[in-house]
This record gives sequence, C-alpha cells and structure tokens, in this order.
Amino acid sequence: YRTIEFANVDTLNTLRSENDAFSQAIRKMPDDANIQYRSSYDAFTKDEIREIWASYTAEVTANGLIPKDYYRSHAYSMDQYGSYIVRGGDQQLYNISMAGYVGTQRFSDYITVRLDTPQTASLVMRLCNAHAKDGTITKLQEAVTHMLSPFALENDNVSISLNAYNVKLDEGDPANLSTGLTLNGTNDDKDTYATASATYTQQIAVILARGTPTDDSSATFVQLNWSEYDSGNRKSFDYPSLYLSFSQEDQTALIKLLQNWNTYSVTGVMPE
Repeated sequence: YRTIEFANVDTLNTLRSENDAFSQAIRKMPDDANIQYRSSYDAFTKDEIREIWASYTAEVTANGLIPKDYYRSHAYSMDQYGSYIVRGGDQQLYNISMAGYVGTQRFSDYITVRLDTPQTASLVMRLCNAHAKDGTITKLQEAVTHMLSPFALENDNVSISLNAYNVKLDEGDPANLSTGLTLNGTNDDKDTYATASATYTQQIAVILARGTPTDDSSATFVQLNWSEYDSGNRKSFDYPSLYLSFSQEDQTALIKLLQNWNTYSVTGVMPE
C-alpha cells in the first residue's frame, strides 16, 4: 500500500473531480425519501423549512453547485490581521441540519445557504423578517440607551452581532464583513475598550434605526441579531435575525464604523 498526502485539499478534489461519478455525487442533494427530519432556526415552521429546502435543492441542481464545504474551493484571501475574507457566492447566510437513513445506515448532516443560491437566500431573508419581533430596532435603541445610562445594573447586558454582505472591501469580489459588540453593566469609564465599545454601539444603533427590511440578496445588506439580559427582572431576550438595507449615505457610514471597530478590537488603536 502507498499513502499520498495532499498539502492542499483543493488539489485532491480537483483530481477526484476528473471522475464523472465523483463529480456528480458531490453535487447531488439527499433524496427526500431518505430524510427523516430537518431542523433549523427556531422561529421557522416545518413548512417554511421544507420551502427553503425545496428552493435550495432546485437551485443547486439547476446550476450544478457543490453544497458541501469540504468539496468546495478553500482558496480564501485574508485581511491584514489574518482573518479569512469570504467573497461573492461563498458568503454564508443560513444552515439547515438533517438526519435520516440510507437502508439501515443512519446519517446526519447539514446544508448551508449561500449567496450563490440567490432565490433561496432571498427567501430566507424574507421569512426571517416576517418572524422578527415587533419594534426590534426601537427596543435595541432603548436597550443601548439604558446601558449607557446611570440606571444600568451591574449584570445588565446587551450583545449585538452584525453581518454585512456584498461589501466592497477592495478590488476583489464583494465580501462579508462581520463584527460583534457587547455592553455590560460592569463597564468602567476608565476602561478604554468599554468606552470605545459604548461609542461605536451608540453610533451604529442610530444608523440601524434608519434601516429598511430587505430580501434583496444581490445588494449590500446587513443581518442583525441581538440579545439583552435584564438583571432587574432576571429575564433574557433574544431577537430573531433581521435583514436590513440602507441609504447609500448610511450604508457607507455603517460599513466604515464596522471596519473601524474591527480594527480597534484587534489593535487597540482608534482609527481616525
């Protein structure tokens, strides 16, 4: 026996794809008859998950796409701080887990909705926005205002996750830009990181308030997830994903804030 090790999985997959049976197999979606259940974002109904699955299957099949990460290209570029830049159709939006049987063999796996299936991506955005809690942005504004006030309790907390899609970062294809911000009741005015976090969060929240729900996956848009913990009532609140678009002016300002916050988070130096 002889073992051949590949330093690059893309080289291995390229060689294996010369085999027609392999090339077809990695593009094939599981048969519905073999899937016992699918699970995903808690707010979605079973019918909505089936709708997403059917749309994704149709697009993957029609366009000959490769659904599994392992068999797709791993040739990602990196930014100056060593983080991967995910571009174009590789930008990831949403996962669906599945499990079932082939004969007596049980399997479990997942698929990822990316922007290379634009109709399915738009469907996911539309359904998420339909499930978003009323007044999500208003409540975020109120939560941030509370956290920056003297009335915030020690254990109060607000966490915000932002993913911007189709952002023109450089001369390459549009890319994903993500960041996270957290405000804690324990923050000290002498803590420069906490002060910077408060400043950026406040500025970002103001722009988010002017966002408009969107399902256009071809344009620049932002996915917002956030949660808060109210220690006074001992309650946690999670707010479902919301997809937003912005005016060109607000979009430019928001992207700049996200980039500056990421830079500060890594370097500790406030960009000008």
